[in-house]
Amino acid sequence: MKRMQTLAKKFPLFESSPRLAVFSGISLLSFAFSFLLFASIYLLPHLLPVTETAIAQSPKWTPPTGKSMMEVHIANNGLIFLQGAKVESITGKTIIVSTFWNLAEFKWTIQTDESYYGPRHFGTSFLDSKGKNISITDIKIGDNIVVSGNLNPNYKEPTIKADVVRIP
Repeated sequence: MKRMQTLAKKFPLFESSPRLAVFSGISLLSFAFSFLLFASIYLLPHLLPVTETAIAQSPKWTPPTGKSMMEVHIANNGLIFLQGAKVESITGKTIIVSTFWNLAEFKWTIQTDESYYGPRHFGTSFLDSKGKNISITDIKIGDNIVVSGNLNPNYKEPTIKADVVRIP
């Protein structure tokens, strides 16, 4: 109460009502707080110099060229289907292929066991885009192929025991 009387003596306007002085002080503080809040949210970001922030952006994914799109399906029981796998190398009956997803590259080892006994065929089937039988020698480095088979659990790296290898 003593403080209000002191304010009333300093400011003759508030002499009749010291409570008006307190209310005016609170209103002034409230206005100042509101202005500072407004300035920090809306004005300061536009007045401060703009600094560039480096944001890692992943490159735009582009599908492989050619007839096939890239697909990878792995079932719970180990059945696998690769489509659009690019042939990296062929050594004997083993084909190394790669699939890409943005910057990630996945290497796959394809084990084949093509065997012919006269009219009978066993092991991996090699087919062209029309379903005709071909040989592993018809597959070239850079070809996109489709592979179906089973994941071989005896290897640390993804290795497929192929049932069918097809050039789309």
